[in-house]
Amino acid sequence: MMLETDIARAIELKNETGNFTSGYNKVSLQELANEVPGLNWTDYVNAVMSATAITVDADEKIVVYDMNYVKSFVGIINGKYE
Repeated sequence: MMLETDIARAIELKNETGNFTSGYNKVSLQELANEVPGLNWTDYVNAVMSATAITVDADEKIVVYDMNYVKSFVGIINGKYE
């Protein structure tokens, strides 16, 4: 239950601003790894896509709409729920 509560709090912080487009960030998985360490983003995306024939490398670009949420989420997972 605490995991769900912590994730909800991280989401609530973004919802309070009301500006969902200001956080648009197009970054490579390598750039994301530099910005938000603690998770191998390339392996993560490949695991998520494993049911398809799609694979990505560290140069793949993705859109992160809320970098603060991603940082909070990784912190929650690595700090409390390993």
